[in-house]
Amino acid sequence: MVVLAAAAVCVMLVLTLTMTSLAQAQSTTPRLSSSAQGQLIAAVDGVWVHQDRVQPGASVGAGSSIKTDASGRARFTFLHATSLQIAGNTELQVERLLSSGTDRRVRAVVLNITRGVGRLVVDGQSGEADTDEVAVIRSADGGVVVLESGTLDVVASGNRLVAVMRSGRANCRGADAQMLSLDDSAQSPVCVLSGGGVRPSLLSVAMDRVIDERLSFPPSSIAHRQTDAGKALVDYAVNDLSASGEDKQQRLQRQSDPDNREGLTPFIVRQLLQSGTR
Repeated sequence: MVVLAAAAVCVMLVLTLTMTSLAQAQSTTPRLSSSAQGQLIAAVDGVWVHQDRVQPGASVGAGSSIKTDASGRARFTFLHATSLQIAGNTELQVERLLSSGTDRRVRAVVLNITRGVGRLVVDGQSGEADTDEVAVIRSADGGVVVLESGTLDVVASGNRLVAVMRSGRANCRGADAQMLSLDDSAQSPVCVLSGGGVRPSLLSVAMDRVIDERLSFPPSSIAHRQTDAGKALVDYAVNDLSASGEDKQQRLQRQSDPDNREGLTPFIVRQLLQSGTR
């Protein structure tokens, strides 16, 4: 009996140590939450979430499939400082919320835009001290674009994802681990993710005009706004189609990068890989 009691005590001790180790490991690994909540704050014509037509005020979360028809426009907010505006004929999925509290406190909404045009705006601050907020866009070929701050346009078609830097700072990482940085001073403010790699590109006047036109909300859309009728639906001049150098410089100055977060993109990519998300 004494031997059995001693064995039982040893088993309980081992179980306790194992549970403690697991708890410590869980506290130091990235958490993938199923509650990546967002909200539709403006819409025009057909906007669907999970095949249900929705109106401003509707909530979206991890796993939500979002789609617009040819004339649809929509704007969503996520977390504290991230917004997404999408044009007509756009499809995407809200994959999840990446939250890490290890060496660096970071929150990121992970999106998979499979078709269409979108505009992401991130001001970089999550509303909590010492916490960065970023947006991650996955490409079909395994690459990612990490918007650390500012405004970024994305155009998705097939296995090709084009990211256009408007202001702030972003990084593009191909599936081959090659990385390209984009910021206000970049000579090539565009990256193309396709075929598992990443390459720089330039934005033509025609493509710039097409992106702006597709994302613009018509004046009649004021009736679809949920709150604050005086607040602009976009964060910079999408209706100003001038392609002059002066205008471009003004647009780049509309939102500046508030901090230098060098190394944030490799950190985010590492968390995605550790969590099993490419």
